[in-house]
Amino acid sequence: MKKSKQSKQSKQSIKKHKTRKQSINKHKTRKQSIKKHKTRKQSIKKHKTKTISKSQKDNKKTELYKKFLQNRIKFNLSQYNKGMYKSKTQAFAIAYSQTNNQFQQ
Repeated sequence: MKKSKQSKQSKQSIKKHKTRKQSINKHKTRKQSIKKHKTRKQSIKKHKTKTISKSQKDNKKTELYKKFLQNRIKFNLSQYNKGMYKSKTQAFAIAYSQTNNQFQQ
């Protein structure tokens, strides 16, 4: 009698164990599918942010270009006043060429 009870209990515990494993496996696969879905969303978000960041970088480059040009014009005009250049237009032209050399792509 004891053996039969033990064998029944062991069979039941094995069945429970199998069902637990199956439920765990189902849960894992569900988690994996959720992860895949999240990574798809993240990749789409990353792609969108890349385009935004490029435009922001372009704005920063143009701002830096403008600031550098203004500083160059001020410096070259001061050099013109000291007698370094023959005319203001020459000072402006040199300022533009210096900034273009600095920001070559």
